[in-house]
Amino acid sequence: MKKKLEVDLIFGLMLLIFGLISATYGITSVIINISLVQTGIFMYVKDILFDIIFILLGLILIRKRRMTNLRGHNI
Repeated sequence: MKKKLEVDLIFGLMLLIFGLISATYGITSVIINISLVQTGIFMYVKDILFDIIFILLGLILIRKRRMTNLRGHNI
């Protein structure tokens, strides 16, 4: 059971970090492209939705791990 929880935590952290890096890259590219083309904003809106999904999935997996630890200590 502990190995499954550790895999969930590692996978959650990887999703969270990937989402944060991807969102940072998207913001940087929009700042660079905003002066050149106005279509960069529309591409960013589509991209940020996927980044939010990755960040939320990561946070859910981390929270799931944390809640399981709290229940284990109460028993």
